[in-house]
Amino acid sequence: MKFSYNWLKSLYPKIQSPEIAAESLTFHSFEVESVAKRGNDYVIDVSILPNRMADAAGHYGITKELAVIDGGELKLVSPKFKESSKKAYDFLSVRLDKNSGASRYSARVLESVKIGVSPLWLQERLVSCGLRPINVVVDITNYVMLETGQPLHAFDYERLHGAKDRKQIVVRKAKNGETMDTLGDDSKKLHLATDDIVITDAKNVIGLGGIKGGKGSEIHASTTRIVLEAATFDPVSIRRTSRRLGLRTDASIRFEHNLSPELTTRALNLAADLLCRLAGATVLQGTVDAYPKREIPKAILFSVKQASSLVGTTIPEAAARGILIRLGCQVHPHTRTSNAQRAKTEISRFGVGVKKKSAGVYLVTPPAERRDLLIEEDLIEEVIRIWGYDKIEPQLPAIRGGVPRKSDESIFVDTLKRRLSGMGFCETQLSAFVGESELMPYRISPTSLYQLENPTSPEKAYLANIPAINFVRSIAENLRNFDEVKVFEIATAYIKTDKGPVEQKRLLLGVAEQGKDGREEFYLLKGAADALLESFGIAEHWYDDAVADRHSVWAHPFRVAEIKVGDETVGTIGELATALHEAQKSRARIVIAEFSLARLLEVAEAEREFRPIAKFPA
Repeated sequence: MKFSYNWLKSLYPKIQSPEIAAESLTFHSFEVESVAKRGNDYVIDVSILPNRMADAAGHYGITKELAVIDGGELKLVSPKFKESSKKAYDFLSVRLDKNSGASRYSARVLESVKIGVSPLWLQERLVSCGLRPINVVVDITNYVMLETGQPLHAFDYERLHGAKDRKQIVVRKAKNGETMDTLGDDSKKLHLATDDIVITDAKNVIGLGGIKGGKGSEIHASTTRIVLEAATFDPVSIRRTSRRLGLRTDASIRFEHNLSPELTTRALNLAADLLCRLAGATVLQGTVDAYPKREIPKAILFSVKQASSLVGTTIPEAAARGILIRLGCQVHPHTRTSNAQRAKTEISRFGVGVKKKSAGVYLVTPPAERRDLLIEEDLIEEVIRIWGYDKIEPQLPAIRGGVPRKSDESIFVDTLKRRLSGMGFCETQLSAFVGESELMPYRISPTSLYQLENPTSPEKAYLANIPAINFVRSIAENLRNFDEVKVFEIATAYIKTDKGPVEQKRLLLGVAEQGKDGREEFYLLKGAADALLESFGIAEHWYDDAVADRHSVWAHPFRVAEIKVGDETVGTIGELATALHEAQKSRARIVIAEFSLARLLEVAEAEREFRPIAKFPA
């Protein structure tokens, strides 16, 4: 996101040079991509973190960061303009429908507006930030957005449908079949969905909430009376609509990151002040404000001792408190209630407590725009990043050193992987999730699996109890690009039981080659299985092919065998069932071996011990 250095300096005169300011931001706040000279200005390109877009997507937010880092003070200049005797409520009403997707909609009415060209200084600042000047009204709305981070929009009052003397704006969800023509030279007709947020007058959709204004109510050269609006919309709805329609605007980018409803009135007043000074506007009295449920930031308990403990070094209490105050937080000492000693007071008989200050503990209320500050750890992060990570002295861990020991299973798995790779197999790591459509060919009921509460897609709605489902699909997909596939996977089967989920580790081997009927691959995989088992000292294993009535769900009923050690089954080897082969549209017969990792580990012989050759053999 681009920021004008001259603009930043006008808000914070004590700002350092562009290079030093960029370095401070990089070390304490956000990474600066570049600093480029443009005429008599510098453009600083800052990569704003997603959780900070709500407060730092404007020049004021960046100057506040710099002031906090420098230890300086940033004074907020209040807009100064005179309101007329006419009341905005007499000319405009605003209504938010239930489930409209808007938490606040604020508007001001201005008249006697003179449409013209913006002054050069304003145009230069817009161009520095990548925006094209249009006219004084539109430019001012964009200017205020770039300064505060709050998007604005202006409607031509006379072009709104409704009563001549009093217009009504309604914010609601779109209806089936509704369309809207966007404003601008690249105007196009949008077909709206029922989860899109729209702004309407008495007749038409005049804006796609948080994304784009509609054609017909835009500012023209003949416009004299305008409705200036600032709102807050549901970020999820904005993101979905923006992606579906392929409309990504400066406004939608900001609304997607959960702006605070408390920003609207200040942005409106700044824009009204500029319109009075630059366009000769007169501001009607009052703000038409639909704000059903005001958001009040919650206080967070902050302990300097806890902060020092988490960070690993002592943070001065005065420094921590000062940083939080400069960030705009309300900081008050925390008081705790303790029972007084009965010998000293009779009040304690009735359970009345005496309030005492807790040393180094504060109740901190973040500013409304800092929607990322929710818990104590968030405040600790703010304190340490401003105080300086470089002040944390490196220390060796105060623990007794030792060589960590891997579990027997980890050692066994590592050895498995090395030996299979040496045999020419490639390892795969696949998702454990499957969809209902993938279960049907295997005749697995979805009720026998664990279902996700909020899956990212229908294809990832269940935890697989048969890892071979995704393994087979992976082999079939690879056969579209390769003539031969040899793969293995260490996978987990999630078994649903009355006592809760049971996880079972499985080893899967798969072989397929185009142009072959599967018989050759079967013996190839059998040879690989023999070599693998013998490498762990499991020489006395055998194959039981009399398992047609209890074969694995993925195997061909007459081309399958159980792999046994003594009377214990450790795995299954076989060709993929014909129905599954057809369902996967595989170009070759797929042969699979599936082992229980736990059983393999049980029957594997202990690691062979070697003794050095005697120095003096007999």
